[in-house]
Amino acid sequence: MGKMKSAVLLLTAFTLFGTALPSSAAKLQEVRVGAAASLSTVLKEEAGLFEKANPEVKISFNFGASGALYRQLLEGGAMDGVIFADVETWEKAVKAGLVSGSPVTVAKNSLVLAVNSSLGDSVSSAEDLTKSEVKRITTGNPEYVPLGRYARDSLAGTGIWEGISGKTVLASSAEHAVQYLKSGEADAAFIYLSDAKKLDAGYRIIPVKSAKEVLYVAGAVSSSKNSGGLESFIKFLTSKEGAAVFSSHGFKVP
Repeated sequence: MGKMKSAVLLLTAFTLFGTALPSSAAKLQEVRVGAAASLSTVLKEEAGLFEKANPEVKISFNFGASGALYRQLLEGGAMDGVIFADVETWEKAVKAGLVSGSPVTVAKNSLVLAVNSSLGDSVSSAEDLTKSEVKRITTGNPEYVPLGRYARDSLAGTGIWEGISGKTVLASSAEHAVQYLKSGEADAAFIYLSDAKKLDAGYRIIPVKSAKEVLYVAGAVSSSKNSGGLESFIKFLTSKEGAAVFSSHGFKVP
């Protein structure tokens, strides 16, 4: 009888405590964030720090061009929040009813022209890109990559964009534009300053005056049910600790 009573107690304890573990694990909240490709490295570091302080939340990323993320949302892509590389894409998403609330600016960037040092001093400004020495130029596709729109708009009214169209390779994201430059497929590239700072000494970096301020804006997807975790993450990104991480990766803070 004593052995039977012990067995019953053990079974009861297993039932109580054994089922508690899955219940605890189920409390982990996954927050899915679609973010501009140019933020991939910095956001992974930001998420690691945030999750360490908030172990009940897991941040999952879907990186891509802002326009591509917008299309994914239109097609029912599963995201709780987005971080676009421009205000224009956010406004389109608002009109389509895909996002809600006001966006939060989490970081800023600058547009630059990165030129392979093999060109010597032949390129010192965007105007020089029309020279025959420059065979290939790259930047993002303006149709869906904010980087490309920033580059195109910076040259508006100068005739340069039209003049270099025949030798411009349009990349599918800011990240891919950098890859084209580093692989030698392009002699010059309009890229973000944060990416330019990661290049080696084989490139000259020339500042470019952007027609619009380069802003990264974040906010909630209308259909999301994880707004609490998302709001906490965005708040972290704009905190002193989050801002320090952005700065260390070459971004400007709001």
